[in-house]
Amino acid sequence: MITCPKCQKREYVGTLFCSECGESLVSLEEGAVSTPLYKATGQVGGKVVVPPPPPAFPSSIKALVVLYLVAEQQFIPLADRESFTLGRINEGQMIIPDIDLSPYGAFEYGVSRLHVSIQLGEPVTITDLGSVNGTRINGKKITSNVPRSLSHGDVLALGKLRIQILIR
Repeated sequence: MITCPKCQKREYVGTLFCSECGESLVSLEEGAVSTPLYKATGQVGGKVVVPPPPPAFPSSIKALVVLYLVAEQQFIPLADRESFTLGRINEGQMIIPDIDLSPYGAFEYGVSRLHVSIQLGEPVTITDLGSVNGTRINGKKITSNVPRSLSHGDVLALGKLRIQILIR
């Protein structure tokens, strides 16, 4: 077991982020406590930051819901279905996500193989699928397997991968 340097929660060796506070545990070995590599997404000095204003919809995208990958400044339209799973692909994986976030550093950011599902409807909802490193909406951790409503401009953190939700 390893101990989070921020909140003292005990986690399994190999866990990338604390399930309680989101602190990076990348540099920790069994029994160790260390300085984090970077701050928790959505928080500065323990205070939740207000999400940035959402970017404008690109005129070329006709989808009603778009994922905006903040660091990469990439748009991923959600169209042609009502439900999407997001995660990362790993060699030999039996079940793959509808949207593979591997090209955007998903492994390094702590995204699980099947991290969340997004349901398009009224309202648009997100459900954490029991991910190891958790999901946050605007800096607040959500409970696994419980759908949560999303609003235009909400910032999701899948592990540490930040995605802003754009709803037309």
